[in-house]
Amino acid sequence: DPRRIVIGGKDQITQSNFHTITRETIVFKKTFSVDDNFDCIQLEGKPEFDPHSILDALISKGIYSVYIEGGSYTTSCFLKRNALDQVQIHFSCKILGSGIGSFSFGNTQEIKDSVQFKSTSFRAIGNEMMFIGNL
Repeated sequence: DPRRIVIGGKDQITQSNFHTITRETIVFKKTFSVDDNFDCIQLEGKPEFDPHSILDALISKGIYSVYIEGGSYTTSCFLKRNALDQVQIHFSCKILGSGIGSFSFGNTQEIKDSVQFKSTSFRAIGNEMMFIGNL
């Protein structure tokens, strides 16, 4: 049974504007509200949050496996801080234009500064493809 975990969101996270939040949801945010009717944990860090603190808090709750499904900011924070074991990138057979970058941590100028995977593979999922890179 996966447990839903929500990180940040400029403290606009409430049950009324995030309909998927239930009493079992763990929410990490900077400030609390008396209306919070879910498990809320203080989110530390300026301007970025510390992904290791989040993982430590989840471990203290008995959660040892996490699947992060997020935008470029969230995934980049975890990747930059070496807080990931694996990266999965899904490729669709649709082109929607230039879109939003998958990761956001500046322009890497040299290969030595790039993210390097220990092992990689590709897996077909229907008409689409998933890249799996182990760190």
